[in-house]
Amino acid sequence: MAEKIKNFCPNDKVADLVMWTDPKKSGAVFGGITVAYYLLEKSGYTFLALLSNIALFSIIISCVWSSVSTVIGRGQPAIPKLEITETVARSIADKVVSLLNKAFSSSYTVLTGADLKLSVKCAFVAWLCSKVGGWFHLLTLVYLVTFVGFVFPKVYILKEKEIDQLGSTALVHLKTYYATIENTVLSKIPSKAKAN
Repeated sequence: MAEKIKNFCPNDKVADLVMWTDPKKSGAVFGGITVAYYLLEKSGYTFLALLSNIALFSIIISCVWSSVSTVIGRGQPAIPKLEITETVARSIADKVVSLLNKAFSSSYTVLTGADLKLSVKCAFVAWLCSKVGGWFHLLTLVYLVTFVGFVFPKVYILKEKEIDQLGSTALVHLKTYYATIENTVLSKIPSKAKAN
C-alpha cells in the first residue's frame, strides 16, 4: 500500500517524509510547520505582511553589511547572482503557454456557456469553494491540507481495510446522489448551447 502513496508523490524525499519512514525527521518538519502556523496565526500578521517584513529586514541588513564591510576592509556578503539561461526560459515559457492556452480554452467554454452542464458544475464548485473559504482563512486551509498530507498516508497504511470499506460506501452514496441530481437537474440542461 505504501507504493500507492509513493506513486502519488513524485519526489521520494517528500514521500518518505509523509510516510514517516524517519519519524524524527517527519516529526521535526511537521512540528516546525505547526509551530510556524501557530506563531503566524497568533501574531496577528498576515502571510503577505510577514513576507514583506522579512524582505525589508533582509534588504536593510544586506545593505548595512555591504557598507560596513567596505569601510572595515572585509569582503562583500556572498550573495549569488541569480540568472537563468535562455534555453531554460524558453522551455518554461513553452510549458506555461501550453498550460495557459488550455486553461483559457476551458474558461472560455465555461464562461460562454458553450457547454451548459460544465458551466453549471463549475458554478457549483465555485459556490462550494466560497462557502468553505468563508469558514477558514487561507492560511488555515493551507495548514489543514498540510496536516492531512502528513497524517492521512500513515493512518491509511495502518487502517487500510477500514478506510477502503468506508470509501467504497461513501462512493456508492455519492454516485446515488449524483445520479439523482443528474436525472432531476442536469438532464434538463442542454449539453451544448445552440449557436446563433
